[in-house]
Amino acid sequence: MRKTIASLAVVCFSLFAASALGRPQYPIDAADYRKAINTRVESIWGRIEKKLDFYNVTPDRKRVFRRAFDGAAKEVWVEVGKASADGMITRAEALKIRVITAELRGKVRSKLAAERKAGKAARKSALKTAGKPAPTRPRVAKSTTRKADK
Repeated sequence: MRKTIASLAVVCFSLFAASALGRPQYPIDAADYRKAINTRVESIWGRIEKKLDFYNVTPDRKRVFRRAFDGAAKEVWVEVGKASADGMITRAEALKIRVITAELRGKVRSKLAAERKAGKAARKSALKTAGKPAPTRPRVAKSTTRKADK
């Protein structure tokens, strides 16, 4: 019984130690952190691109998605630039960048939705300014007499 408990304690300790060793130790060198963030951002784009391929999106539309993604990722790179100005990344700076990176897909979706909504509004206003098409036959005046009047 003692051997079982002792071996169980060793296994639990090794699991906790392994999870602690896998975490990054702060402060981190800015160059190493940039590589990690680049990997994370490109993996997000990889998942988006995989879905675009699954739905057979045209290359022109993919370029629109990539442009929107790059615009949203620009905020991540600005924050990484600010944080790495001194050459080291602290835990607080890394957490701030992690939050921005986690919101990346949502920002792309909202940006594309806003573009789509603006495009619909422009098409709708263009139709209104073009006017209604002329009727094909002249209107006939309806009689105002009722059956009860007869």
